[in-house]
Amino acid sequence: MMKKRVLALMMAGMMVFGGTMPVFAEADTETETEAQSEDPIVWSYEDIDPDVYDGKWFSFEYGFDLYLPTDWEEADISDSDNMVYALNSPDGKMSMAITCNTAEEMGTKAELDAVKAALESEGFTGLADAEINGISTVGFDGEQNVSGIAFVGESGNMYSIIVGPIEDEDSQAIALNIFRSFSETETEADTEAES
Repeated sequence: MMKKRVLALMMAGMMVFGGTMPVFAEADTETETEAQSEDPIVWSYEDIDPDVYDGKWFSFEYGFDLYLPTDWEEADISDSDNMVYALNSPDGKMSMAITCNTAEEMGTKAELDAVKAALESEGFTGLADAEINGISTVGFDGEQNVSGIAFVGESGNMYSIIVGPIEDEDSQAIALNIFRSFSETETEADTEAES
């Protein structure tokens, strides 16, 4: 029951995309040794390419930050049950969405292994364990030329960041920049500890 509910909510969030260049299948081919050993893909915000787009750091109340294009416009998410934030490129060719499935909606706290198994059973491809700036995630590619990462928040909610459609090297570079920027929001205590 939880699996079908979670995936129905994720798919509803993905419907904003139309739509082939998956990010995680490509990542697997680029790093065959990682795929063979099943080690996670490791990405860092230090790998962001600032030439891909003019960007700005955004902090979300869910405890994470993303480096997003400044010329993208906020999208209307009022018709979505689980989408909490969305952006569209100025030409309307790409979108980015953040979805949240609460522990209450799922009937249980999300666990990353269960999320990965559910994605696989629903036909998502390119499933990959990914560690992005020290945070464990599951990367996935979808049928509508979208790629995303799913991860579990401290409260047991499941979040996903979905970008697409990914149809060429330019859109793939944008998606990679967004995913590589995924990082924990620094608190004042973190900043003081580093001083």
